[in-house]
Amino acid sequence: SVVAAPNLAPEHCAADEVIPFEAQWCATLRQDQVEAAATALKSVLGSARRSAIEFSVAGPHWGPLVGDLSAAIDVEPLLLRLRRRKHDDELALIRRAIGCTDAMYARAREIIRPGICELDVYSELHAAAVSTAGEALDALGNDFQCGTPGGPARSRPARDGELYILDLGPCYRGYYADNCRTFAVNRDPTNVQQSAWQAIVDVLSQVESRVRPGVSCRETYQRAKTMLEQHGGGTFPHHLGHGFGQYPHEAPHLNPHWDDVFEVGDVF
Repeated sequence: SVVAAPNLAPEHCAADEVIPFEAQWCATLRQDQVEAAATALKSVLGSARRSAIEFSVAGPHWGPLVGDLSAAIDVEPLLLRLRRRKHDDELALIRRAIGCTDAMYARAREIIRPGICELDVYSELHAAAVSTAGEALDALGNDFQCGTPGGPARSRPARDGELYILDLGPCYRGYYADNCRTFAVNRDPTNVQQSAWQAIVDVLSQVESRVRPGVSCRETYQRAKTMLEQHGGGTFPHHLGHGFGQYPHEAPHLNPHWDDVFEVGDVF
């Protein structure tokens, strides 16, 4: 296994050989990073008889490396398949990322009240996550808006009676968490809100009791959709869940548009 690394060999790297390439000229980041990496690797891999490339990441820059790009194999579907089954070291990183969300929600409980600005909530939760991780994070999540289904934080105060959805996905060393919680801004949810919360908890408990290797993800979604729509009398337009790991949304998909089946090693 050969790694092309920007500028210097990384301190910790599980590879047989590391080949540095110039990623910066006079401290300016080059825009042709992938092409530069491919050029660095060419002397080592240029004699390979068969080439497999992750097409969505590599693109035409790898032409100089593999020669006939049209003859290369797209290895991405295989990589995505391999990524489904999480190993112990991956689970450890995912748990660290989820630990960051625990700290973020704990801080949210302390500070959310009528009048607090969404940007202040975002800043406080970011600080809690970074402090828990002990280092900068690659991502933080999507939804930090109050009174809406989600979106980036705004310069807007949270209001009495609103619900505050926090969909948090910090990324720790390349591995994501993805948790969602809803807070009553005034800390006094209405009976209707409390009833909706209980319906969702009942669905999650039902999912947890049923999921095993071999169970249909689509059927799991449909069962949950029926439970929620019987409770509220409306429609459930959202997915029920999804896998995560090196990307926020991976297989398995608890979604009617896929026909996945739960497998050993899935994390969702």
